[in-house]
Parts: sequence; structure tokens; C-alpha cells
Amino acid sequence: MNEALMTRTDINLNNRDTVSPVYAESAYRSVEDCDQFVDVISQCLSPFSTQIQNEAGFLSDLKLFRLGQVAFADIGVNRQIQVKVGKLDDCYLINIPLLGKCTFNGATANLKPCSSLALIQNVGDSFHMDLKTAECGNARVLVVRIDKFLLTEYACKMFDQGDRAPLKFNSELSLLDNEGRNLWRHMNYVWGELNRNNSLFKTQLVATEIQNSLLSTLLMATDNNLVKKDQPRTRCRPAQVKRVEEYIHANLSQAVSAADLAQAAGVSASTLFFNFKKAHGVTPMHYLKNLRMERVHGELLSAAPKRTTVTQAALKWGFAHPSRFAEEYRRIYYETPSETLRR
Repeated sequence: MNEALMTRTDINLNNRDTVSPVYAESAYRSVEDCDQFVDVISQCLSPFSTQIQNEAGFLSDLKLFRLGQVAFADIGVNRQIQVKVGKLDDCYLINIPLLGKCTFNGATANLKPCSSLALIQNVGDSFHMDLKTAECGNARVLVVRIDKFLLTEYACKMFDQGDRAPLKFNSELSLLDNEGRNLWRHMNYVWGELNRNNSLFKTQLVATEIQNSLLSTLLMATDNNLVKKDQPRTRCRPAQVKRVEEYIHANLSQAVSAADLAQAAGVSASTLFFNFKKAHGVTPMHYLKNLRMERVHGELLSAAPKRTTVTQAALKWGFAHPSRFAEEYRRIYYETPSETLRR
């Protein structure tokens, strides 16, 4: 069991000056002591206080994951708990109740095992949450913590807003509409891969791009003070689209995000994607993927089967999901990657 999330003190999520590679770590723990429960969650997410109904027999199952400056906490409890979180200074929190009845800042929602609502706390917010168990005797909530400076700087690049801050979200996001479903699917993918302790996160390019893709999906799914989801798009100049093409070609082996491309063009991400697709028939991220697929194809053609594997070549160029990669590869080249390697 890896308990790095709870015991390491050399990793500081709150320090914007800490520049380190994106990495993943995970921890699993069953906690019966209420004070220990508070300590563990406070270290992973944010300091809080709690009241637990009938502490005798209390049990919490915790799954804690971190991908770079993004932390996930899957918290299951067998008692009603009341949580109070003071003013958030250094992070945004996304709470997704999964099971039980949740009263959040006075508003009550009856929840099924399938999530339908995300509750977002901005920097500067304080909140209280009352989580009651369902008929099965348990309650669960997924909490995602995103570093303030990581998300703010990423949003300013993505929306071409210079240095405007702070970023502010609407407090509620439905996970049942198109944007919300897309965010939930993406979070489930990242959370699931972390849960499996997948080796793909050991590849720097893959880990960084997965983190950045999660940030992009969150920002595009939500209304915030930098841009509205229904804001009309403007036109890009051909030179701006050309700059993005050049940026992609120059950074094929590096982590490239939607925010990086928007910054290179000098327009918002939604404006860039709309105009780039008009010019090329695909989005800039799809354009990037196609170029990387060409690099994988070239490596497999020239590599010795005993020295290179398909997985190594795919991960090197940022393809994290083996089955999806193989399916896409076969669609383009009419053979499997392993067949190419054996030529």
C-alpha cells in the first residue's frame, strides 16, 4: 500500500513556486478513529472540522489519489457527518455526492448512487455540508481539489485573459447535461486509471496531458467569470491559425494543452478550436494526435521488435489508452501496430 499522500511532507500542494513534474500517487485506508479521519482528509484536501453522529462503530473507507496538483478523495462513511470548511485560500474544491442525502450550505438534495450534481467551491469560499447515510447505511462523496494557481493560470491562458484573477465558478454544475456528462466521464476515466495504479501515469507526457485535459474539460463545462459557455465566437486571422500549426509541429514530443494552443494563437480556446476546424476539418488537438500517430507509425516501421514494444512507442507519443490507440491505428493504417512492428 502506498501511503505517500498522507505521510510525505516534501510535496507542497500549496506552493506555487514548486515546479515539479506531474506524477501520480495513491493511498487506500480504512479509518475507525474520528481524529485520524480528519487529519487524513485535511492533509489531502483542506483543513476542516467535523461532527460525527454516534462515533462508536464509525468507519470510513478512503481512496486518495493525486495527479500533479490535482487531488481526488473518494470518501465513504457509515455515519451521518457534518463538515465545516473555512475560507479556501489556495484551492478550488469540487464535491460530488454519490450516495446518501446531502445538505450543502442549507440546500438539500436526495441522491441516488449515480451522481447528478457537482458543487464547486471557489477560492475565498467557506461552506458546510451535512451528509446522511442512505438506506444501505453508507454515504459517499467524491472530492476533487485543484491548486488555485494551477487552475487560474491555466484558465487565463485558455481564455486569453492575460493575468486577470481570481477565477470564479457558478457553485452548482449539473452532470446530466452535455457539458456536465463530458466532465463526469473524464473525471471517471482519470479516477479509474489512478485507482488501478496504471503505469501510464509514469510517462511524463501522458500524465501532464491527462491533467491538462481534465482542467480544459472543467473550464469548458462550467460558467465562470472569464467566459460564458454560450459566448459567441469571433474569427481568427489565418496567421493565428498558422502560429498554432507551427507550435504543434515544434512541440510534438512535449505536453501540449488547449491552453497552450490558445496562448500561441492569442485567442480563447473556443474561438481557436472553431476556426482551426474550419481551416483543417479537425480540431487542433486532433491535428496534434494525427501527427503523433504518424510518429508512432514511423517508429514501429523502423524499430527492431526485440528492442521496442508497441506500448513503449505509444506512450512515448502520448497515447495513454492501449485499446483505443490500437483501434485508431488500425483504422488509419489498415493493420495492427504489432503487425507494423513485425515487418
